[in-house]
Amino acid sequence: MPFKFKFAAVTLISAAAMPSSAQMLSAAEIEALFSKPVKFSYRANSGGIGKAEYAPDKKAWLSATVPSLNDTGTYRLDGDQHCVTWKTLRSGAEGCFRYEKTGDGSYKWLGKDGNVVGTLEIVK
Repeated sequence: MPFKFKFAAVTLISAAAMPSSAQMLSAAEIEALFSKPVKFSYRANSGGIGKAEYAPDKKAWLSATVPSLNDTGTYRLDGDQHCVTWKTLRSGAEGCFRYEKTGDGSYKWLGKDGNVVGTLEIVK
């Protein structure tokens, strides 16, 4: 196989194997997303399933079916991060997250370490 062809084949195979570039939400996009009431259904990689609601006044509500839990909390926006503190969940410790848009109204949610925590869908 000629060298040029081998190089082209390897390049095409490598490009096909690489995931598409992430569409991480910017600070402005995070601000716009939470500027009006928003409700998400979520599925956490840890097994949690439920719904979370956020109001523009920085109040938050959680209704989990797995595990069975209802919680309230507050959130803040910090650049391209959404930080939320629940009264019960995480023993009241704040968690900050970034979002990768995966489709119309769907997102991956990532922890500070960049690892995917779970998936979210906007409930209309």
